[in-house]
Amino acid sequence: MTEGEYLEMANQLKESFDKKEKEMITINNENEELKKNLISVYGYVRILDYVVSSSNEIDFELKGMIDILRGFLSDLYDDL
Repeated sequence: MTEGEYLEMANQLKESFDKKEKEMITINNENEELKKNLISVYGYVRILDYVVSSSNEIDFELKGMIDILRGFLSDLYDDL
């Protein structure tokens, strides 16, 4: 292998690493944004659950669905 071939291979490897690093940064940023959105939704559902639980005019089935959703989001939040 000549010096030129070696340098070309090293440049290709560097380009590949740079591309993968940019992809990882993008994925990490998207993941962080999704986590922020999930936490916001969880907060809203907790507030909704509190309001619905204190009201006697809300249908029992609706209260149950909100409770299930809150539990599901709580489990997801715990995994963060």
